[in-house]
This record gives sequence, C-alpha cells and structure tokens, in this order.
Amino acid sequence: MLQVKRDFQLRKLSLSVANYGGHGLVIHRDSKENNPETPFKFAQKNLKKIESLLANFPGGHKQAALLPVLDLGQRQNRWLILYVIHEENI
Repeated sequence: MLQVKRDFQLRKLSLSVANYGGHGLVIHRDSKENNPETPFKFAQKNLKKIESLLANFPGGHKQAALLPVLDLGQRQNRWLILYVIHEENI
C-alpha cells in the first residue's frame, strides 16, 4: 500500500503545466493599440515613486527594480503595453 501511494505522489510531480491549463509558448503580436511606437509616459507621481524605488538599490543593482517599475506602468495604463517594457529612460 505504501508503494502505491509513493508511486502516485511521484506521478503527480511529473504532470506538466499544460495538463493544468497552461498556454504553452506566448508571443507578442503587434496591434494598433500595442506596438513599439505606442506612446506612453509615466505620470509625475509614478516618476517620483520610481525615483524612490531606485534609491533602495545600490548603484550596480538598479535593474532589480524592474518588476516594481513594470507594475507601476501596468497600474497606470490598466495593462502593460509593449512600450513600457522597452522604455530605457528610467
């Protein structure tokens, strides 16, 4: 009985994400609302938040603020447009 339970647990570990509704490979397709030329500017209050976020990280580790900055862009626009991902002037 113990062997059967152990085998079942091992099989559960080997299930792939696709079995649970994973979408597989996700790629971006440009649209008129979401392409590299879609204009986006951070609001002044978000720029201040970004400055305070960047102040939390030492000089060589500013890239660690990437996810919080992307979150601000998504909250401002209600969804994350491609231009925010490629913004370099932060």
